[in-house]
Amino acid sequence: GEAAGFSFYPGKNLGAYGDGGAITTNDPILADKLRLLRNLGQRVKYNHEIKGFNRRLDTIQAAILRVKLPRLDRWNVERRRAAAEFTRNLQGLPIVAPACPAYIEPVYHLYVIQSDERAALQEHLTAAGIATGLHYPKPVHLQPAFADLGYQLGDFPVAEALAEKILSLPIFPELTDDAVGYITDHIREFFGRQASNPHEALYAVRA
Repeated sequence: GEAAGFSFYPGKNLGAYGDGGAITTNDPILADKLRLLRNLGQRVKYNHEIKGFNRRLDTIQAAILRVKLPRLDRWNVERRRAAAEFTRNLQGLPIVAPACPAYIEPVYHLYVIQSDERAALQEHLTAAGIATGLHYPKPVHLQPAFADLGYQLGDFPVAEALAEKILSLPIFPELTDDAVGYITDHIREFFGRQASNPHEALYAVRA
């Protein structure tokens, strides 16, 4: 593609203290226009060449990101470790774990499973002190903001079915194998399967 966008929302793998983001491109013309757009359409203060926005990254966010960036590769390695442990522990259960082709090296911003019993499973995990999330519960074509496009329920059955099944499990660099085991043992318990490796409920796991 001609450009790529990155979010620095606090919950992302590389997150600032507040909102932020970046766009990368190797097209100098596009880069110039993007710089104009993010700075109210001005190259020189008070001279607006085009209609733009205030999308400048403030110095506090930049300072935080600068400190965190050198740690990102290590954090992503830890996310992959936790994801691999999840995938291993969840084998044999009636859920769908994230697929990972051999040529892809994901960084697991989220670890999303699919379950036909999503609501009950989420309630079971919540009772055990395990936070989960839905990313996301409503497909884009059903959002009120896009009602003018005329799409109806049933127009995108795959997206609609997935929105009813997806459940995000906790994943972050500090998530230990024991914590993953605690989560997956409770998932096995929900499905009536004996846990392969018993773990004590040492602490509640955050999302």
